[in-house]
Amino acid sequence: MKENEIQSAILADGRSLDLRAIERLCMARWRFILTISFLCALTAGAVSFLIPNRYTATASILPTVNGGGSSGLLSLAENIPGLDLSTIASAEKSPSLLYPEILSSRLVAQEVLGRSYTYKTGDKWETQNLYRYFGIDNTDKAIRALGKLVNFSTYRKTGVLTINVTTTNPQLSAQIANYYLECLDNFNQNQRKTSAGQNRRFIEKRLLEAKAQLSEAEENLKDLRRRNMNYYNTTDPELAMLNNQLQREVEVKSQVYLTLCQQYELASIQEKKEIPVIQILDSAQPPTIKSGPSRTKTMIIGLLLGAVGALAFLIIEERHPKLKQHLRMDFRIRRLNIVRKGSEDSIIKREHVKQY
Repeated sequence: MKENEIQSAILADGRSLDLRAIERLCMARWRFILTISFLCALTAGAVSFLIPNRYTATASILPTVNGGGSSGLLSLAENIPGLDLSTIASAEKSPSLLYPEILSSRLVAQEVLGRSYTYKTGDKWETQNLYRYFGIDNTDKAIRALGKLVNFSTYRKTGVLTINVTTTNPQLSAQIANYYLECLDNFNQNQRKTSAGQNRRFIEKRLLEAKAQLSEAEENLKDLRRRNMNYYNTTDPELAMLNNQLQREVEVKSQVYLTLCQQYELASIQEKKEIPVIQILDSAQPPTIKSGPSRTKTMIIGLLLGAVGALAFLIIEERHPKLKQHLRMDFRIRRLNIVRKGSEDSIIKREHVKQY
């Protein structure tokens, strides 16, 4: 096939490309395209072998939904006059909707970064935190590096939260994922504040005040009766009235104290119910199969990019004849220089051998 025909077809209609001409160009220069493609594939494969294997450990959590368990509290609270049942009957939204935000927080990230992990590398065991693993002392940079290793995703249909951790060591990946579960549970138990918890703390404070007031009223009544031993047979109207007032005050304070005790118990139960319990579906296990890099895929991509690049080069070369002539001339000069240098080296070696 004549190259002039290919060139004229490619240059036809100005800058428009003729697919048939490109096809003929590929058929004519297939060796060049194939060579460049294989070189790019081999280069991509060699680079991918320089990248260490990555292992992804996965842990999953079931969604937590409050509600449906307040019937027992409502039946108990019906016997307490004046108690607002709406606070108990109201159900909060699923607490697990906040789990990704909690796990992505700076507080949890610092906990994960500062913990020491023990894992096996080759034949040696290593114990270090993630600051040393990243080789970073700055907390903000370490948090950004950690964010590239972890991924939190929630499946919309089921609400299952998945924690994926990817590192160069399978044991380290599993330990980090499981520690995220521990941090989440610790946050829920110790740091998360609920409406029932705030209500319980308020009732507890009021209960202490009511207990002190009841003790004071009982002491006043006891002092009165100790000073007047015949208070029950007294004919003094003022003493009888004062005794009745103090006795009613003790009864009122006692009723307030008993009511607050009942409310405090209900609030304590409700607080426990509102604390989300982490329901682990799957804890993280050290993966046995690497998650990356995919060297086969990398080589295929390199092969395709090489083919596209080679074809683009040929099209540009055919569309610019002067560039084509210049490249061919440059190639011939380089080849002659290589041949000439090789000849000179061989002559020098022969003369060097003759001298000895």
